Amino acid sequence: LYTPSPVAMVNPGGFSGLRKAFLDAEQETYNAAVEDNRAADTLADIQRRYFKRFPLSLPFSEEPTEEFLNSVDDAAPDPELKPPSKDMSPEAFARAQRVYEFEVKELKMRKAQIKRRLQYVHNKTKNQQAAYSMGSVDDPMAVLMSKLTGISLHRPRLKTAYNLWGPENRAEAALRSAIYKECFDALPEEQKKAWALRAEAEHNESLRKVEDALKAGPSTSPVDRQKVINCLPKFIEPLLDLIADHTGWKLSVIAGGPEPADGGRLNVISIHSGVTSGSVKMNYGRSERIAYKEHVMTSFGRFLTKCYPVQECRERALQTGHDIMGLAELATQHGIEVHSVPNGEDDELQSRSRGPTPLNSRPATPVPDTPAGVAGPPQPPPTMVTSSPVNAPSPSSATAAPQISTAPVINKPSPQPLPGSITVPDLQNLPVQKGKGKKRKSTAAPASASKKRKTTSGGSSSTAAASSTPTRPIWVSNPLELFRSKQLGGEWDLLVSNWFNLEESSEFTGNAKLGTRSRPRIIGEWIQRARTPNFDPYFDVLRRDGDFEPLRLLGPNGLVNFIGALFFWGCAVQGKSAEIKSDWMDTLKEVAYAIRQLL
Repeated sequence: LYTPSPVAMVNPGGFSGLRKAFLDAEQETYNAAVEDNRAADTLADIQRRYFKRFPLSLPFSEEPTEEFLNSVDDAAPDPELKPPSKDMSPEAFARAQRVYEFEVKELKMRKAQIKRRLQYVHNKTKNQQAAYSMGSVDDPMAVLMSKLTGISLHRPRLKTAYNLWGPENRAEAALRSAIYKECFDALPEEQKKAWALRAEAEHNESLRKVEDALKAGPSTSPVDRQKVINCLPKFIEPLLDLIADHTGWKLSVIAGGPEPADGGRLNVISIHSGVTSGSVKMNYGRSERIAYKEHVMTSFGRFLTKCYPVQECRERALQTGHDIMGLAELATQHGIEVHSVPNGEDDELQSRSRGPTPLNSRPATPVPDTPAGVAGPPQPPPTMVTSSPVNAPSPSSATAAPQISTAPVINKPSPQPLPGSITVPDLQNLPVQKGKGKKRKSTAAPASASKKRKTTSGGSSSTAAASSTPTRPIWVSNPLELFRSKQLGGEWDLLVSNWFNLEESSEFTGNAKLGTRSRPRIIGEWIQRARTPNFDPYFDVLRRDGDFEPLRLLGPNGLVNFIGALFFWGCAVQGKSAEIKSDWMDTLKEVAYAIRQLL
């Protein structure tokens, strides 16, 4: 048996040598995974590859050979840790059982060590503490705690005149503080009085700063607000537990709004006290996770979007250069729940903010530029939104089909402020909101850039008038132009053509809405020009059931979002391996099959 020498022994709680080098190399991967909310999957993969290079059979103080490391294949299946067979002799079985139990414990311990190390280094790089000091008048959380608890801030002490004089006259007092008083007493009376008055003035100034900090209103600086937000868990949890102990009740606190460290996105924090009875203890958020997320978080998210205009969310975002920990990082440390307001709220706001331009109005003149049947890809429409002026000088230009903009128009006198969005810096497609009224039925066609065009009962509007305005809603024309921007193959073109024909069959009047449960996040972020998505289809189950009517979700919040997810996914896999492309192609066929059943 191998017995390590005392010189070779290392701290069992730390990693060194090649083990440390491996984990250091994987740290950036883990940090990125934490930012993308996929830390658990990445951690499992790092642990798997670690044990391929440093198996349990290798003593912790011994390094693997370079030849062994070069032979490691990460794609190969991992060996199973199996218990010994009972067919062997009792002595051999007992020995093998001890080895097996040791390896199980060793595996569990090393996995926990790897997890703790990666988390520790990640948190250390943030270099932020969600704490406060009662001795600082510049700490907003300290000021808040003093107001709530009545505990005074640490007030500055009055310095004696000779202690104030000494540091500025060290040349005359070589032994510094030991002879400060002796040298100070040798000064003329006028100078001693002047130093005493100065000490009193500086003390009064320090007291004034403390009083001003307590009397002044809360700081509106994004940095100060983020510091207070980060302290909420440590501040609220003890209060909830104390109230729960004295009342015997269960308590929950929900707080939300624009988070400066997250770019002004609307985030919600949930803190619960009290758990269920039984052997498995769960608080309110975990016990009722689905209902809590679908109903409580959804309704509270709608409330937040009514409270925070887009511009206010943008102004609350931290400027670049600040390295302040946000709620997402704190959630992994303290076990709190952090939710983002569903991006689907932006879709509703976009639909409501279209004003007097009805999405369900029928064109006065038949539109000749639709895709030619199912067999071919859709052709570019001649009356795209880009053909009309973006900044029309007419005051009634807000009634025309809205243009794509990197920021919402909120300086009009009549619209109400637009509610806040999740991804404030990348917001788009939010036109001017003209009111909260319900969608009107088709009584008028879209207006031109100069003035409204009235429709007649006989549809006698001229062809020129019809061609001067967009003949399709912007939620159709913009995605259609985007879906044509890249060549993804004939099957993709056929899918887009079938989707367009399906929407056109309802005359673009669909108003169905997809739910947010199990929906890829990229759907909402696509509307705001966000990152590449990861699409998880569920059409195969519906195809086996044979009923595709639940998928007849037409309109701006329906199937167009599925097509958008497929488009972004297809762009991401271009140039990748055939295996990666095959996943996208299989999903494309599933979606195309489902849409064909709806035609």
